[in-house]
Amino acid sequence: MNYELFLGIVIVCLGSLLAISVYVSRRRDKELKQLKENMSAQTKTYQEMVDKHTTEMKEYFETKTKLVSDFKIIADKLRDEKDTMKSMYEEKLEKLNATYLGELGHRKSSEVRLGRISESLAPFLDGWPWDPNSFRFLGNPIDGIQFNEDELIFVEIKTGKSRLSASQKWIKDLVMRGKVSFATFRITENGSNLIKENGNEG
Repeated sequence: MNYELFLGIVIVCLGSLLAISVYVSRRRDKELKQLKENMSAQTKTYQEMVDKHTTEMKEYFETKTKLVSDFKIIADKLRDEKDTMKSMYEEKLEKLNATYLGELGHRKSSEVRLGRISESLAPFLDGWPWDPNSFRFLGNPIDGIQFNEDELIFVEIKTGKSRLSASQKWIKDLVMRGKVSFATFRITENGSNLIKENGNEG
């Protein structure tokens, strides 16, 4: 009788253990399934995030490439316009410079002609203090010499605000310092000789 009771108790315990084992196994399988589903969902979410990020990066690089291309097109266009404008302004500047030089040359030519006319007419103007018939034109570097009875005068005729040139100032300085002489260059059958005299000789 005790043996049968013990055997019954053992059988009950084994049944309980089996039931517990089945319960634990099913619970573990359920938890594993839930875990797999959670991991699958997380993996899907992660993959969606990766795909989204990849798409955004692709769109970013495509936009960047387009912007770089647009900037390059704009830069090329600006450079072409700059070159065109530079050529246009250089051409205009060249034309203006040519016009200016032409006008300047014409003006200088007119001033030269006016100066020559004035030089030719000066001895016959009312303000000329000497006999115009005694004036002899040289032209360069001094306009002429006035031959008076008791004096020889080097005359330079100027118009407007024109000034003496460097060579004319040098001649004036020589005259003012008495560095003026008279020379005779004689040519004979035997050759030639120069006789120079100045105002300081007796």
